[in-house]
Amino acid sequence: MEHPVQTRIATPLFMRGRLLLVVLNTCLSLSVFAQSETGIDSARAQFSFSTDTVQAIHHLFSIKRRGANIVTGTGVAVAGTGIFLAQLSYAVLNSFKTAYSGKRLEPGPGAASLRLSLPGLFITTLGIIKRVRFSRSREANVISAYEQGRGLPPTIRQSLRPEHFYN
Repeated sequence: MEHPVQTRIATPLFMRGRLLLVVLNTCLSLSVFAQSETGIDSARAQFSFSTDTVQAIHHLFSIKRRGANIVTGTGVAVAGTGIFLAQLSYAVLNSFKTAYSGKRLEPGPGAASLRLSLPGLFITTLGIIKRVRFSRSREANVISAYEQGRGLPPTIRQSLRPEHFYN
């Protein structure tokens, strides 16, 4: 079997050089043009991004504060209901015991009130923690730090979602 003869197309040296010059010239001119346009656009984009981000931070904090108010209110309602039910059950049990045996219960339904109000106290604590975490003063601190170029805290950056950027 014979091997086919490989032939190289001979290009003159001066044509390779011209092609290289044309490619380099094109690349350099495009990169200079791109840098000048990008510089102007990036300044505009940074300004609009900054105001969009500040609005998104305001939106995030207002949503979280609203949620914290709901959680805190629910916790207070559950705790109040627990205390009320404990007092009511103590009063009912005391009246039955007094009616049947003539003796009263030991004073104070404190243990029952505490047991029935613990879920509400836990929920209230979660709501208060959320209120502190997303308070107006912390919002002002985050925004001022962002406007000074220090960036956003990681927790806030992770909490921002696309829906916060649209009011």
